[in-house]
Amino acid sequence: MKINPKTKMDIPSMSSSYIDLRNMADDKTVLKNPHKGWFYHYIDNGFGRENYRNMIHEGDHLEWFPGLQNIYLRFDWADIEKEEGVYDWSYIDEIMDEWKEFGYVFSIRICTYEVSQIRYATPKWLVDMGIEGKFYEPENTVGCFEPVYSDSLFLEKLNNFMAECGRKFDGNPLVDYVEIGTFGAWGEGHNGFGMGRVYDIDTIKKHINIHLRHFPNTTILINDDTISHLRQRDPEAGAEIMEYAMARGVGIRDDSVCVEYYCDTFGYDSLETGFYYKYFTPNAPTSLELEHYHLISDENLRDCFPYLEALKTGKATYSGFHGDPYKWYEKYRWFTEYAANRLGYWYFIDGVDVPECYSGAYTMMKLFVRNNGFSKAYRLYSLKVIAEGDNGRFVLNSESPDNRKWDGGERYTETVKLDFTKIPSGRYHVKIGMFEGDTPIKLALKKDILSEDGLYTICEINVKELI
Repeated sequence: MKINPKTKMDIPSMSSSYIDLRNMADDKTVLKNPHKGWFYHYIDNGFGRENYRNMIHEGDHLEWFPGLQNIYLRFDWADIEKEEGVYDWSYIDEIMDEWKEFGYVFSIRICTYEVSQIRYATPKWLVDMGIEGKFYEPENTVGCFEPVYSDSLFLEKLNNFMAECGRKFDGNPLVDYVEIGTFGAWGEGHNGFGMGRVYDIDTIKKHINIHLRHFPNTTILINDDTISHLRQRDPEAGAEIMEYAMARGVGIRDDSVCVEYYCDTFGYDSLETGFYYKYFTPNAPTSLELEHYHLISDENLRDCFPYLEALKTGKATYSGFHGDPYKWYEKYRWFTEYAANRLGYWYFIDGVDVPECYSGAYTMMKLFVRNNGFSKAYRLYSLKVIAEGDNGRFVLNSESPDNRKWDGGERYTETVKLDFTKIPSGRYHVKIGMFEGDTPIKLALKKDILSEDGLYTICEINVKELI
């Protein structure tokens, strides 16, 4: 075998045992796989604001939308804890109960300050206790209370509330990730609308720690502006918060793709801090959201090419277009399908090398894998190799390669030990598949070789007797 160190893949020789599977690839079908893909921004800043759930046609659950996996719920502390210690989850439960029946999971951000329309994102009962803060009252707003995020009473009551949130959602298989939304306007980690106050490192760490404490079994994402609002004034403080979050396995989120100011000020992909992502993505996923779709000019969106560059730069696992699903899909159907497969991981099996197999012995199979997604997977999936023939059906492997190391855009060769020690001689079909528990992970292989059990028939082998 020749080795190509750049691609990390063995280049197969003319070995008679190598089976080329590239003609079985399917790079057109949009695959729905867990923990990746498009999300729909369902609740946008609190129960009191109807966007964007009011845009969905009655009875429609968006199953037609390519690669849509996740319903994004961004609501306020005051929506739930209307009285101290009294928690009303009925509306969230109603949404989750309805949408989970159609195969969706959820992502959550809980905010403490809105800039318009919602006066109290932090509960009024807490404001009435005298926590430090100020009403932000620009023209055409209701006047919204912005808390001082370092206020000790605010943090005490917030910690109590987030403990209740953790009891409800931490480790819940329906929740893909939780965002740190308790700091900043709209939970975005900046203070550009309001007092404009810059907080110290200790305050930011406290908000991070509240989420770490109460969601130890859930993926947590931090908004890039939480870091940037410090970095712009004190680069060392920004770097410290960034390192603190990364060291604890926190991922990163950006709400601002193709915002006009960013398009005018920064590079083609419109990302203010595109250099952040390479530091976060080795350990945790990225979520990138477009500016509210109806606010973006065609000149800034440019047929989605800057958006695509942002997804590549950010090695995005999740993304959302932030608007009317029907108008978006009508105009950008092909981009939507293109990105659906590439968000996160997208596995191709280019070939296998299966040396002669003997009953009573082991065979070392080589598996040639290509990940054409933007990023790697952050969950461990199991590989199953099955032999099926007239003599029965047999599981051939007891160990799986670690798919979490298969980075986006790379090729890998994995050695899989196949156990024929108790398998009778004869002819068998070889089937392979990847699974999360009992859930199949769809591979970029043709449907006509896929069976209902999530396995793909890739070749036929002859198991011989040992002489």
